[in-house]
Amino acid sequence: MTTQTHRLTNGMVMTMVTVEGLDEIDSRFHRLIVQAPELRDIVTTTGMAPALKLFVPRAPDYPVTLPGFDSNNLADSGWESDPKRPILRTYTASEVDRKAGRIACDVLDLDLPGSWLYRVAVGDRIGLIGFKNELQVPSTHTKIVAIGDLSARPSIDSIKSNAPVGVTVSAFVEQQERPWGDIAAEADASPADTTIWIGAEVSEVARLRREALAAGFATEQILALPYWARGRTRDEFDYDLYRRYQKAAEAGRDISDPNVAADIELN
Repeated sequence: MTTQTHRLTNGMVMTMVTVEGLDEIDSRFHRLIVQAPELRDIVTTTGMAPALKLFVPRAPDYPVTLPGFDSNNLADSGWESDPKRPILRTYTASEVDRKAGRIACDVLDLDLPGSWLYRVAVGDRIGLIGFKNELQVPSTHTKIVAIGDLSARPSIDSIKSNAPVGVTVSAFVEQQERPWGDIAAEADASPADTTIWIGAEVSEVARLRREALAAGFATEQILALPYWARGRTRDEFDYDLYRRYQKAAEAGRDISDPNVAADIELN
C-alpha cells in the first residue's frame, strides 16, 4: 500500500490517512475523523465548505492505492482501469486541524447493503485528496443563500458556521425542489448582494442554477455542485463525471475553471 504524498499543481494534497474515529451522530450521519502528518500541508483558504475526496475500499480486503496524475490532474490510465481500484466519495470537511493534521467530515449513511461505511474501521488506512470547491464570498456581498437536499446538510452546516462576519446565511435544507424565485423572495436575495450555494441531485442543481442565472445572477456568484443523479448509483455517477472531465481535458478545456466545471457537471 502506497504512502506517497502528491502535491498537485492546483494546491491540493493527496495522501494516505489513518481512520481515527467513525461515530454515529444521529440516525442518518456518521462522523469520520482521519489523520496524517501530510495534512498539515493541505491548502486552506478563507472559503467555506471545502470539499475533499476519500479513496475507500471497493470490496472487503481490497487494497486502497493512490493514483498518479497527468498534467490535467486526472488519474493515470493504469490505475483507472484496475478493477480493484478504490471508489471515490466526495464530502465536506466539517473540521480541519492543520496543526494536528486531522480532518473530520460527516458522512450520510444511506443504509444500503455493502456501503463502504461498513468496510472501514478505526486504524484502517484510506486515501484523501483535497481541498476544492470552497465557497468564496465577495466583500460586497452580505448574504449567502444555501440550498440542498439531505446529502448537502454537512456543507450547509459548514457554511452557516464559517460565514464571514456581517454575512447572513439563509439555509434551505431539503427544499431543493422549490423554484428559485420563491427562495430568493423569502431570503430577500438579489444579484447585488448575494452569493448562492447549491448542492443536490444533478437535475435540481442545474434547474436552480439556470433559474438564478435567468434572474440576473452571474456565474461567479453561484457555486453549484451535483452530488448524485437519479437512476444511477454513486459509482456510475462518479465514473461518468470522471469521463466527462477526461474528455474535456483531452479537448483542451481548462477543467480548473469553475465555469467549465459547471458546464461539464450540469449539462
